[in-house]
Amino acid sequence: MATAAERYEIQRGPSKFDMMVSLFSGAKLDRKTVSLRMRSTTKFVRDVNVDIVIEGVKREDDSGEEWLFSGVICSKDSLPFCEGETVKGCFNTSDRRGLLLREVNADG
Repeated sequence: MATAAERYEIQRGPSKFDMMVSLFSGAKLDRKTVSLRMRSTTKFVRDVNVDIVIEGVKREDDSGEEWLFSGVICSKDSLPFCEGETVKGCFNTSDRRGLLLREVNADG
């Protein structure tokens, strides 16, 4: 099965502090979520709001503002995303913009 990535522009995301809190605090079922307001950049242009839990963060450069992240969708009604789906992306905490990637089946 071939996969492709749908791209979503993060137009408004969390602060650096909120990302840190989501990553480090809370028990497995009681985690702080962060909200992302995004726009699809593939197929149909549409706005999407989604809540995620941050699972991992890595510096993208030495600025202290560019980050690579992974997370899990927590929103129940955020089509096309499914609750529990894993996503990844890059994000700038100074302007709160970035890119979220979602793997999809490219076979149809």
